[in-house]
Amino acid sequence: MTDDSFGTVSGPFIHIEDPHPAVEQLLGPLFSKVLIFAGPGPHISSLRNYQCFRDKMARLPADALRTIGLPAVPPPTDIDMMALRQVLTEPIYGPFGMQDGWKLNTLGLKALIASPLTSHRALANMIHPRAPGFVLVAMSKRPSTHSDLLDILVDAVLRGNHDQDVVFNLARHPNASANALTTARGLLASATPSSRLPRDAITNFERSLAWNKNTSKRDLAMLSRNRDLSVREAVGLNLNTDVADLVTLSSDTDDNVRRAVAANPNLPRETMIAMSMGDSGNANVRAAVARNTSVDKEFASLLVSLCNDDDMQVLRNLACNPNVSVDDCFDLQQPLHQAILADYSEAPHTLRTLAGMEDDDLLLSVATNKFTPADVLSSLAGSTNGTVRMNVARNFATPPSVLEQLLSDTQAGVRHSAAVNEHTPAAALVL
Repeated sequence: MTDDSFGTVSGPFIHIEDPHPAVEQLLGPLFSKVLIFAGPGPHISSLRNYQCFRDKMARLPADALRTIGLPAVPPPTDIDMMALRQVLTEPIYGPFGMQDGWKLNTLGLKALIASPLTSHRALANMIHPRAPGFVLVAMSKRPSTHSDLLDILVDAVLRGNHDQDVVFNLARHPNASANALTTARGLLASATPSSRLPRDAITNFERSLAWNKNTSKRDLAMLSRNRDLSVREAVGLNLNTDVADLVTLSSDTDDNVRRAVAANPNLPRETMIAMSMGDSGNANVRAAVARNTSVDKEFASLLVSLCNDDDMQVLRNLACNPNVSVDDCFDLQQPLHQAILADYSEAPHTLRTLAGMEDDDLLLSVATNKFTPADVLSSLAGSTNGTVRMNVARNFATPPSVLEQLLSDTQAGVRHSAAVNEHTPAAALVL
């Protein structure tokens, strides 16, 4: 379906690249009725198509909509329809700004901007250099606003409406393009002394820009020299930061900045090793290196160093790192390694080994671990230790059949834990 099929607003309502077979069966009669109700003129036709589409979708059962991946559509309000009629039939802006008719319907305009059903074209019609601030602010806050609309929005701000809230929202927007973000930074930097924001507000903007995954490498390089450590920390974590800037930040005077850089998977290996060795007195930096997903068995010297670390957080992060093999790093004969793995390991064979050691402290942790295999949890449900059975009853990975058995346990705490577990069969809870 295209924009032309149902006028200005109905085309982009549903985006289904590979339609489920139920789509035609469910919505086919609806589309034929929409065509029947289409009026003679292009604007009237678009409006009636929209009204019919919204009304018919609103009457469909929510379960049927969810079956084909569509949200339930609320019935249109009078304000929605008045605003839509104006979008389709009346110009929004004149030579002196917003037309009088629109000034009387700002609620409808806000409703259209906020609605996920409003089309791309209708949204584009609302962006204008003479648009009131609330229009541009609402558009920049809308999470689903497309990047091309945000580019138009930046242009509108450049040409007339210098609303700083728009600039702040752009810095945080996940769809803002690198060019839009660069322009937003330039707008804030070029503010006149009378309109310049307080330093803490500018820092908040720069921090949002440093976090944004779409910020250009050039802008991130400038932000990496920011005097505020939280901005430099965000640059260190950003996956788009240039490698040369990461290397520079690895020698930052602030521990938090170095820790952020150490966790960035784009950090060169030699720099990561140097940070781990050079920051031997800083457990937080070593822990960040241990969490870095680019660490694997090819980092032989680094792994040996980290695996022999005596800091609990370093070992925890190694155990949680998906690229670090338990066999390459941990010694199951060491009590410290046993305790760490029982709590944080995701490897089924490791958890089976720990469950077989018959150590009560280890069993308590294995029974709690959400990655413990179902057969191990079933076995632990028969433990003579009531606390172990209680942990099994609380574990969402425990099979429903085992939870049903634990409802008859001799200890009230075990029965209660099994009863409140969301995976316990509802039928088993009926007295």
